[in-house]
Amino acid sequence: GALSPRTRNAQVEMFQAGEVDYLVATDAIGMGLNMDVTHIAFSDLVKFDGRMRRRLSPAEIGQIAGRAGRHMQDGTFGTTANAGEFDADLIEAIESHSFDPLPFVFWRNPKLSFDTVDALIQSLALPPSSPDLAPAREAEDFRTLAALSRQPGLRARLDDPATVALLWECCQIPDFRKILGEAHNSLVSRIFMDLTGSKGRISPAWIERQVSRIDRTTGDIGALAGRIADIRTWTYVSYRSDWLDEPLHWQERTRRIEDRLSDALHERLTERFVDKRTAILVKRLRSKQELEAAVMESGEVVVEGIAIGRMDGFRFAAAPAASGEDARAMRNAGWRALRPAIEERLALLEAAKPKAIKLQPGGELRWRGAVIGRLVKGDHLLKPRVRPVVGDGLDPSVRNRVAAKLDSWLAAYLPFRLGAIAGPAPEGIGGQARALLYRLGEAGGHLPRRSLRTEIGGLARADRKALAAHGVKLGAQRIYYPDLVRPRPQALLALLWAVYRGLEGLEPPPFAACLDGIGELPRGLLPACGYVVAQDKAVRADRIEALWRAIKRLPEGAAVTADPALAEAAGIPDTYLAPALYGLGYRPGPEAGGAWRKAAGRPRKRKDVRPPPNPCSPFAILRELTASR
Repeated sequence: GALSPRTRNAQVEMFQAGEVDYLVATDAIGMGLNMDVTHIAFSDLVKFDGRMRRRLSPAEIGQIAGRAGRHMQDGTFGTTANAGEFDADLIEAIESHSFDPLPFVFWRNPKLSFDTVDALIQSLALPPSSPDLAPAREAEDFRTLAALSRQPGLRARLDDPATVALLWECCQIPDFRKILGEAHNSLVSRIFMDLTGSKGRISPAWIERQVSRIDRTTGDIGALAGRIADIRTWTYVSYRSDWLDEPLHWQERTRRIEDRLSDALHERLTERFVDKRTAILVKRLRSKQELEAAVMESGEVVVEGIAIGRMDGFRFAAAPAASGEDARAMRNAGWRALRPAIEERLALLEAAKPKAIKLQPGGELRWRGAVIGRLVKGDHLLKPRVRPVVGDGLDPSVRNRVAAKLDSWLAAYLPFRLGAIAGPAPEGIGGQARALLYRLGEAGGHLPRRSLRTEIGGLARADRKALAAHGVKLGAQRIYYPDLVRPRPQALLALLWAVYRGLEGLEPPPFAACLDGIGELPRGLLPACGYVVAQDKAVRADRIEALWRAIKRLPEGAAVTADPALAEAAGIPDTYLAPALYGLGYRPGPEAGGAWRKAAGRPRKRKDVRPPPNPCSPFAILRELTASR
């Protein structure tokens, strides 16, 4: 209701044309517009009237309900669930337009005295003489008159009734901004002073400055609405031909400015609250028309000539500017229009060669640069699952087909990259050999020999040969797959370990014989990647094994010391020799720079010394029976 007629009509036209689904307005929106409204639904029967919250009167309800059926057909009215139901008497009153008469009417004295400004104020404040009349609320023109009458310079010019009447006419200039402050009072005062000056007309130069200041279409919605209110005030003034030298010129000038400002305001409102792309698409969706769609090489999705978003793999992302209902409409339009393109992409994926799918360091599976799946925890470290990444609006069969392709790809990829550890166990091996392979798989392919004593002790000669052929090295200190001691397998094992433990964004450790500064790494990562950790350093398992062989080559009776030659033989820097010796179970002797000694193992448990049996026990007879045998 606060919009200019031109802006209001433009907004209503969009609503009537179906370009928008909702129009927010006061109940007066139908007055003078005769909108094509068929039904009025009351969501509330209480309103704030400017002073307090109160229930709508029957006449007000009738006025609002009357907005329906003012076009080419009858209208209806009702309530929503929150508002409750109308009673039968109220419905009858609305339909017959029969309401109780008003108890009184507001009145202001029409017989004004212009003898003096004080006499004018007194005549305006005169109370009604009938009980059927109530004093009107203090109006804008009266407040303006009271304020200007207190200005000494202006009051000095009120020397006859005609001048007082002219002041009253000036005070009736409407304040379309509704600010009721000094700005409007100053405007009215200046107009009156010009009209009572030597020329008896408003200064054209002053009008030009005021109008030119308003003639700008920049700014936000509030700024434009304020300028429209200002120019409407000058439009009112321009129709007082006795106040201006060229009234027709100013009438045309102010009308053009108001039109430009109104058009700009309509554009701003549309930009902020209306997405025409969505309106067009929703209209087409409702009509069940076929939508023309295309996916550009860049992934941009164009439907009916409108760029509505991007296709990323099997996901559709609505344009960034869209949100809420708009984004949902664009997604629906996108999925509906892109069904042929989705089917084509599926066929290409299913026919893609293994190398076309790339496993990323973070566990994402990319195809043609787009993420189409992600590794998630499975039942085993070496058996992760694949979760397909597809849009929610797609048919479930699309998700199933993407999942099937990725499952088959992963089943071939892991043995290709990791070798025998990710493949089946050799045929014909014994139970202990199978147990050893299973435990190696759980640990990522590296374990200390002491943790597999039981399994190794139960291996037959044929099992040892089969394990060696399978790629397992039964070292003196470490049991591991030498083929895993390479950069790519190590990085993949780090990723699988992180996926199995639900850790995201974990960087794999660098591939090196020795690592330092490992305090920030999650516990368990380095052992899974084939490292022995000691003293905040890590030494790779094959280097630990090489160090053990170098120690065994020392002359009989020679002491093990932190000799750089020993580090060189093991292929590790001198600074890592001490941690490596710790990893082998050695500890430095009491003398500085002296021999390192193998740490004592855990003491064997003594056999329990059982007390002699109690001859009075009921089980004592068993001893005699056993002895008799």
